[in-house]
Amino acid sequence: MITNDEQLNQAVERLGGMYRAMAALRAEVLPVNARNFALMAEGPLDEIRRMQAEIDAYAGVEAAEEYDADVWLRLYGRDIGWPNVATSVLAGTLEAFRKGMQTVAAFIATGQVTTGSRLAIRRACDMRVMAFRPGSLCIGLRLPDELDVDFGSNREKSLGHRALVEYLKVAAWVSSEEPLPDLGQQIEQSPKRRVLLSALKPLVPRPGSAVECVEISGRSVPDRRTIRLRREAYRRLVHAMSERPAEAEEVEAYMGRLGEIDLDRRTFTLREVADVRAVRCTFQDELLETVRAALGRRVRVTGSRPSKGKYAMGAVLRVSQLEVLHDRGSDSASRGNSV
Repeated sequence: MITNDEQLNQAVERLGGMYRAMAALRAEVLPVNARNFALMAEGPLDEIRRMQAEIDAYAGVEAAEEYDADVWLRLYGRDIGWPNVATSVLAGTLEAFRKGMQTVAAFIATGQVTTGSRLAIRRACDMRVMAFRPGSLCIGLRLPDELDVDFGSNREKSLGHRALVEYLKVAAWVSSEEPLPDLGQQIEQSPKRRVLLSALKPLVPRPGSAVECVEISGRSVPDRRTIRLRREAYRRLVHAMSERPAEAEEVEAYMGRLGEIDLDRRTFTLREVADVRAVRCTFQDELLETVRAALGRRVRVTGSRPSKGKYAMGAVLRVSQLEVLHDRGSDSASRGNSV
């Protein structure tokens, strides 16, 4: 690592010597045997790249590129590096990022989940590759020039920038290893939450994939904190996608005859209920034996289900308490288990 100007001058001199050695090798070997030239040049080329990276870091080239990119993607994994990387890894990562941004931008623009996007949306999310860095594969991406954002002004951000920020917010949440506020509090609208999680999913490394970690940094990342999407984050994302948003619930109680138990799904149907034909119920393992014993008998069940929202219609009653009733009246009852 270069730490002062004297070391910089020495590094530049050594780099010039490496280039002169390469030129001599080219003159002597390349005309005779191109394959041997390529093999003999591997070592000098690696050293040239290493020395150039150190010079760039000290001279500020790396810092200038850092700011010039809206986002940096760095991939970690076996056999992943630059300048030698599988095209499937490179293309797959860029395509996952581009399509994820495009999905978010379409939702912002239309308020709907769409299967296709207008040309303007596709252009807004078609980020430019402005740099590759040696070592682990590191890609600098920038929003299209015609949609660049003036970060020093108060002008409204472009659609591409808004989509990028929303995309990175959910990436930061999924990557977090410490407890954070519920995702539903950060993203209030349930459809939007689903869109963002689905848009991010293709970028997150899956168990068994070649990519072990995707690191995201750059000026557009919230709080300029580096985001690290590891394979463990994939399970968190899938779990978040399967969660239903919290809905207002009401406690309800019904009396009827217990029938049609599905032990695998932990459900049963309550028959002969006043005012309704039947009530579908689900229960936890703690009530399993009580439910078995109550098959065909009159019972009183207490539970909850959503009272508002899209999940209220036809919702299953989640039973928390079950009582077996005597057939000659409900005044004398044997109390069952409760959870």
